[in-house]
Amino acid sequence: MRKDFLIVFGLLSLVFSACGPQPRESDGTCAAGLTLCGEECVDLSDDSRNCGQCGFECRAPESNACHGGWCACIGANHEIADACDPPTVCAGAIGKCIRPDYGTTETCDEIDGVPCDDPNKVCLLGWCTLPECAGPETCNGLDDDCDGHTDGIGPVPGPAEPLTRPCYGGDPAEVGIGACRMGEQACYYGVWTPEGQCPGEVLPVPEEGLLACDGVDNDCDACVDGRVEEDGTVVCDMAEQKTTDIIFMIDVSGSMSGVLSAVINASGNFATTYSGAAHIRWAIERIAEVPPTYVDVFRPLGGFTAFLSGLSALALNGGTEPTYDAVHVTATGGYDAALLNGTAPGEIQVYVVFGDENAQTLTGQTEATVCQAVADRGAILVVFTSPAYYADWDACAILYPLTSDATQMQSQLEDLFDLTCTF
Repeated sequence: MRKDFLIVFGLLSLVFSACGPQPRESDGTCAAGLTLCGEECVDLSDDSRNCGQCGFECRAPESNACHGGWCACIGANHEIADACDPPTVCAGAIGKCIRPDYGTTETCDEIDGVPCDDPNKVCLLGWCTLPECAGPETCNGLDDDCDGHTDGIGPVPGPAEPLTRPCYGGDPAEVGIGACRMGEQACYYGVWTPEGQCPGEVLPVPEEGLLACDGVDNDCDACVDGRVEEDGTVVCDMAEQKTTDIIFMIDVSGSMSGVLSAVINASGNFATTYSGAAHIRWAIERIAEVPPTYVDVFRPLGGFTAFLSGLSALALNGGTEPTYDAVHVTATGGYDAALLNGTAPGEIQVYVVFGDENAQTLTGQTEATVCQAVADRGAILVVFTSPAYYADWDACAILYPLTSDATQMQSQLEDLFDLTCTF
């Protein structure tokens, strides 16, 4: 908005309003500074019917006067604003662009001259509006500072930014310590949104499992990767984070049709928690895929983005699902060339198996041989399957039910937090 207090302009406007259009000189021309519009000589800089050019009229509610060849909103105090941006209109008596108070119970009629009962209000488009322009803009659905922007700030004319306020759902004393950060809400139509949420905030989370060795103060207690000893002593300088390989072995046979989408969602959401953790690598093996082994490395160990892309590309295929073979060949290094791409195995390896049938093998593996291979590798084995098949794995695996409830399986995957960071 352009605002000036122009004494000189006030004097000039009084002169021209008194004199109005001027007659032509005897030779038919206009005096210096005037332009011939029709039969009249006018000053295009302040003639509201010929503002800047002949025939261009300044009209309410956007403007009520011409200033410097531009239509403007000019009040009795000669405060000037560019033509008002909708939905504000020009309140000429005070020289402000104001949003009519559509919520008032008091109305008026500018055309028929029906004034507002309250003399402190002005009549704008039939609504009695209280032009309180001295206060700061607040989140109330009104243009409190009369700058032409409701619940917003910015130039007029021009785009506005909504009002914003910081927010935080935890203890304010945590803000700025460790990972904890404030978020921000924006005001729209008198409401701070999104209600009940605080976009961008980072709240404290327990430093357990992977979060206990990531080099970040996640619980915002000014103690990075802290742990509590048995005697109650808090230790802040934990060992360096350990390189961790998490390998998902997923049955993609036709019988998985009712749960595969839940497996993909649960695995992807779980992994997203650690999308920025460079010390964690992710991989996918498909079970029931390519004969004669019916197991293949679908995504080698790598970063989060490639892993997520691999999850989204999984589809049902195949019929035989040798889950014992998948774990055994991985634990004994048979897939290292495909999985590791020439790198060394992580200090911690976690195998996560999803299968909806009993454990099967094409190479004569048993629960005992599979468990021995996992132990020799020093890996952690987690299996999601029907409780009817728990006995196939219970000698060495952490067991969870395979279900179509992605939220439940994601929560159970998060139990890995306590398994992947040792002190």
